[in-house]
Amino acid sequence: MSKNDKSIQHDLVVQGRARGDSWRTIRDEIENETGVQLSIDGLRGSSRRRGWTKEADSVLSGNRYIKTKFDKNQGSVTTRSLDLRTVEDVLEFADVDTDIWEVTSQEITSNDVTMGAKTSGDGQPATFTNYRIFVRLGRIKGEEKDLREVLLEKLVEELKKTKFKKTKDLWQGEREDVVMFMGLFDHHFGKLCWAAETGTDYDLKIAYAAFIQAVRDLLRRAQAYGITKIVFPVGNDFFQIDNFIDGKIGATTKGTPQDTDGRLAKIFNTGMLAMIEAVHMCAQVAPVEVIYVPGNHDWNTSFYLTKIIEQRFMDDDRVEVDASPIPRKYRRYGKVLIGLTHGNEEKHADLPTIMAGEAKKDWAEADDYMWFLGHFHRRKEMRFNAGDTHGAVQIRILPSLSGTDAWHHKRGYVKNARAAEAYFFHPTEGYIGHVAVKLRPELMGEAE
Repeated sequence: MSKNDKSIQHDLVVQGRARGDSWRTIRDEIENETGVQLSIDGLRGSSRRRGWTKEADSVLSGNRYIKTKFDKNQGSVTTRSLDLRTVEDVLEFADVDTDIWEVTSQEITSNDVTMGAKTSGDGQPATFTNYRIFVRLGRIKGEEKDLREVLLEKLVEELKKTKFKKTKDLWQGEREDVVMFMGLFDHHFGKLCWAAETGTDYDLKIAYAAFIQAVRDLLRRAQAYGITKIVFPVGNDFFQIDNFIDGKIGATTKGTPQDTDGRLAKIFNTGMLAMIEAVHMCAQVAPVEVIYVPGNHDWNTSFYLTKIIEQRFMDDDRVEVDASPIPRKYRRYGKVLIGLTHGNEEKHADLPTIMAGEAKKDWAEADDYMWFLGHFHRRKEMRFNAGDTHGAVQIRILPSLSGTDAWHHKRGYVKNARAAEAYFFHPTEGYIGHVAVKLRPELMGEAE
């Protein structure tokens, strides 16, 4: 069978089944059009294997069928539906970035579909128009910039328009000389989880709501500690991805494919707005230090985010930003030395020695030592003897609010507590406690 015959066969099957024609009628039409003789059972079986039967069912139910194909310099989008009627509708539905791609050709065809009383939706036989739209795309000529550069330029312009409401009731506690370390690690903006497949739902809307609500809840619970400074690490797999493979498959820094909710621009923009709002909330309570800690999913995207935060709050004396690319950061507060790293590269048993070597001066002046790690999405604490005069080095692996994706669910990484934590340090008493907030039940609903 030639390629053209197969295309004709496809259209006759989809249109015929959508009209309610029998397989015998469709077989006869195929033979008349192409000369190809098929058995009814053979036609039915091949149509099911090729997905044509499912496509016809989608037309009957009013669902949209879409097929996309992209490589480095060109792409195509094909849709079949009752309501996508223009090229503009198709580009929006397919989430095509028109700053990167332009339409080079298009083809719009339609056919009338008669539905019976049971499937028309109003109890009466009705005729609908089914639209097939094919759009061929090409990368915009002269667009030599990396996708991230284009994205950042657009976001900088959007930031100028971003405003947030003041939160009047966020803080009413008395002040005491205490530092608060925010522990919202491994949030994975852009991760997509479907509860029917993995047991949990997670998408961009859930991620945004969970992040903002957790920051708000942690700040409210911090009132008892009278904080005077907030340290807010950003990175630690804040984003699910660092790039897109061939412009269509989201991937980590090393190129591992991921299930993602939307394109890179949409993911980055959502995470950026969430972080800006979070810093804005914290700054109303106490001065904030944002610290870049790269993760294995978002080494680059979180760096760009940190630089945007730096520019956004450049003229705000309440906010300072450490965007240095070094992967491990250290902060000493009184007699406590804090280490920050994602935790996927170093052997955990080596972390006390690494801290002593990289932060010699602060190590010598501290009595207590603590590492904050992410990556493993669960609470865990390990202790190592740091010497007779230095007490113990605590290594804390912090939980995550994000859901379980298909890859982790298949391997049994399930039932981890979905939570965020904050830790409090006094200049003379050292670690004085921490608080945790769980993901709210209403945010475990269906992913969109």
